[in-house]
Amino acid sequence: MELAQSLQSILLVDDSSDDRQLIIQALKQSFRGVQVEEICNLSELDNALANSAFELVITDSSLHGTTGLEILAKVKALLPDCPMMMLTNSGSEEVAVAAIKAGFDDYVIKSPEQFERLSQIVRAILEKKQTRQQIIQSESRLKVLLNELNMGTFRATPQGELLEASEGFLNLLGFSSLATAPVFFQDSSVLSTIAEVSPRSPPILEWVRPDGQQVWLQVHAMGMPNHGQKVIEGLLCDITDQVQVANALRQRNQTLEQWVEDRTLEIQAISGEMETFAFSISHDLRSPIRQINGFVSLLRQSLEPFPCNAIVFHYLQTTENLADRCRRMIDDLLHFSRTGRVEMQYSTVNMTRLVYEICSLVEMQLRDHEIVWQITNLPEIQGDRNLLRQVWQNLIDNAVKYSYSRPCIEIEIGARSTLDETIFFVRDNGIGFDMQDADRLFSVFQRLPNTTAVDGTGVGLANVQRIVRRHGGRVWAEGEIEGGATFYFSLPHGRSQS
Repeated sequence: MELAQSLQSILLVDDSSDDRQLIIQALKQSFRGVQVEEICNLSELDNALANSAFELVITDSSLHGTTGLEILAKVKALLPDCPMMMLTNSGSEEVAVAAIKAGFDDYVIKSPEQFERLSQIVRAILEKKQTRQQIIQSESRLKVLLNELNMGTFRATPQGELLEASEGFLNLLGFSSLATAPVFFQDSSVLSTIAEVSPRSPPILEWVRPDGQQVWLQVHAMGMPNHGQKVIEGLLCDITDQVQVANALRQRNQTLEQWVEDRTLEIQAISGEMETFAFSISHDLRSPIRQINGFVSLLRQSLEPFPCNAIVFHYLQTTENLADRCRRMIDDLLHFSRTGRVEMQYSTVNMTRLVYEICSLVEMQLRDHEIVWQITNLPEIQGDRNLLRQVWQNLIDNAVKYSYSRPCIEIEIGARSTLDETIFFVRDNGIGFDMQDADRLFSVFQRLPNTTAVDGTGVGLANVQRIVRRHGGRVWAEGEIEGGATFYFSLPHGRSQS
């Protein structure tokens, strides 16, 4: 219907007025509003073509003084895209083949029966014209798009003979014409690469253009049959920018990796020196502290036979208490230092059994205080059992110690698993802490404002963090002043060692 409505102008060339009348009648029945201009010889053709742009030309194969082939040549010279139909009195196959080879789109035999099919043939011719135009437009758009995307197409034989190439192909390779482009396929590496190309892994070629510019090209190619022979249909993409960015990132990553490695070694060296220093200082301080305690004890014994002010003995007791606290801090610091130096001994650790062992010891030490335990079944993990015992010991001791002021101590111990790790926790109903101070909890010798009345050295949680990190995990805590606290530590699935 669209073709019938769009057909406006037809040129009919025939020296038989009767035939022209039959043809016009058949056309106007199917194509309403179409204008048909009639001419009967070659001399009228130039004037008709000069004054009108026809959408279809129908010509007889034989006219007085001329032929349909001469009409065809003149029309195509002025209107190369105009479709043409030939009328003939002969229905032989030879005539049909000759007409199509000459350039006619189709032919019709002059007979009443064939004139009834005339509209169908016209429609078929116009549809073919419309399809050709769509193909040309698609090819034009594709060509523009490929050029904008720095891509080029080519067709070549497996032996490296270039058959066709787009303008984008020539621009990518730096060639000015198709005549110079075959040198690209004369490179043996190029030819072998294209012959072995796989659609899943298109290769990358390095190419130096005639102007000396180096480019990287990705080749997408596929073997296709063409008139009984195999040809290679290919697409060439300029990926120079991507390759340069990838190379720059690779170089940057290598530099960064080297920097990280150097920095890690530097930090490890500093950490080792700090641990050695802490171990040495702590070890060396034990003797003076022990001597202070000894001399205070001797002084107390020397003063006992004599009447002395009670304040003197108070000072002596305070000195002993401070010395004892200093000793415990030194012992904890030594223990903290050893934790970072001891070699990890991995095994399967039954965390439930380990927790129950520690809880039993805690209950034996606090027979005068009620403790309510809520312990869920804990998963087994891979880790150093001795070090993990210290983690649980510190967390459970802290939970009890900071809940001691409660009439009934309530301790909850549990775990949950995620995709990457297992998270353990110890929750209490103790004095809690301010979340603004949470980042200080795991630092050495850090005591929070509301914990000064509770005995401790401030090393236990730092030791917990060190042990957990050596297992590849992490620690954190949540709390509220007078609302209890929950301490968490996670261990990754599988074995991780630091």
